[in-house]
Amino acid sequence: AGLILAILFLAPLLWTAVTSIKPPAEASAAPPTGLPSRVDWSNYQTLTTYGEGIISYLLNSIVVSLITITGTLVIGTLAGYGFSRFRFHLKGTLFLVILATLMVPFQSIVIPLFVVLKNLGLTNSLLGVGLVYITLQLPFSIFVMRNAFDRVPRELEESALVDGCTQPRMLGSVMLPLVMPGLVTIGLFAFLAAWNEFFAALILLTKQTSFTLPILLLSARQDDVSG
Repeated sequence: AGLILAILFLAPLLWTAVTSIKPPAEASAAPPTGLPSRVDWSNYQTLTTYGEGIISYLLNSIVVSLITITGTLVIGTLAGYGFSRFRFHLKGTLFLVILATLMVPFQSIVIPLFVVLKNLGLTNSLLGVGLVYITLQLPFSIFVMRNAFDRVPRELEESALVDGCTQPRMLGSVMLPLVMPGLVTIGLFAFLAAWNEFFAALILLTKQTSFTLPILLLSARQDDVSG
């Protein structure tokens, strides 16, 4: 059963790999053909030579992903710890407001975000796009990390503080190893969102040198069709 599931999950990837080495006529044929009549590497040559080259766009995607992961982990962890361990006025209301932003479609706030980035001088900037991705990931990340910290017994913190451990050291040395599953979860979600995100990058990045991989693929495909 596990082997069958693995084949089902790998089948789309294998089909994509096979299609990528088909001649253009076979790749766009309907109904689709099976194995290619000959191996054609023109698609890879196009990506290698298109614009700044695929390596440049790959690095752009890596930079944006690293910015997103780092910001999400740091802010999500600190905010989740604050909501879990500290008491402050309107704590519950603020947490609900943060979760409510999950129901706001990104398309409805893309123009205000673009204006904010323009005022900050971060248009066509990988840092600006990374900050937008962090903003989109924070509600889910804060929710996950608050629940992760809630499951850690408070007695562990009290014991560490009694032994002379400072609050920052206690958070880094005692708490973080215990909530590692939550950190891995939000890190993976942040990476996948930043790596695959298309709409925000399409709107916020207009300079070809700043394109990420999803925008590169669309741009190369459009040029190929128009050509």
